[in-house]
Amino acid sequence: MLVDKITIATTQTTEMITFYNRVFDTKIVAIPQSPLFKGKLGNVELMMCPNTILGINAEKNNIQFRVFVDDLEPIIELVIDNGGEIINEPVETETDKQCGILDPDGNSIELMAMK
Repeated sequence: MLVDKITIATTQTTEMITFYNRVFDTKIVAIPQSPLFKGKLGNVELMMCPNTILGINAEKNNIQFRVFVDDLEPIIELVIDNGGEIINEPVETETDKQCGILDPDGNSIELMAMK
């Protein structure tokens, strides 16, 4: 099985693009002659689709991402500096350190750094 694309319906599209580009270096850009935006989250295509395109009212996410990062602390700073929120303080286990965050639209993301 291979995940090749994730689409996020956005309400704050500009803020979401800024957040994902700065926090996860997704390099999201506008698709020419389209209201959509795309980039990459790791090796997976990431698309941003404004809610208004399909007339949907997605206020909270139905899925949660887990993103592995090299170092949790600098990412947490980027989250806060770019309109995200921390759900819980980082939790450390014998093998990893993890933290829950929210992006500007309120989608939850689990960040994990392996020791």
